[in-house]
Amino acid sequence: MGKANDSVFEAAKNAYALYGWLLQDVAKEVGWDRAIAIHAGGGDRIAGMLGGMVRAKCRQQTPDAASVAAVLEDAYRGFGMDYEVEATNGSVKNRIKRCPIYDGLAASGIDHATIQQLCQGMAGREYDHLKGLVPELTGRVKFRENASDTCLEEFVLAR
Repeated sequence: MGKANDSVFEAAKNAYALYGWLLQDVAKEVGWDRAIAIHAGGGDRIAGMLGGMVRAKCRQQTPDAASVAAVLEDAYRGFGMDYEVEATNGSVKNRIKRCPIYDGLAASGIDHATIQQLCQGMAGREYDHLKGLVPELTGRVKFRENASDTCLEEFVLAR
């Protein structure tokens, strides 16, 4: 299990609060649907980062669960999250407990349902783009039911 240093978590949370204020200003200008769609485009960049990390880790070999788990550990540590990565034979599950993105957006005044749309929109783009970069991986996320819950992200490896 990875636990973010409290000062790292707070710094990331504060950055996302600032970003949340910007998103709200953008939404006032273009509406929430368009703001969420623009935000979702970041998923392409995250997929590029993760895809590159997976390819670098695996070189010419087909990715396995242990390699994908190691990449996710590195990535989520950098985001300042508390997470638990579990690799099984054909998948990697990541439980995100304390999340500076969620907490920062909430601190900016964005409600739970809108944060869910933002996260799922970005994750959907991430998984679609990642599939093109690493065809062996399929991703999905179960967003937290409430602020004190966890998100569950899963990457399934093709057999």
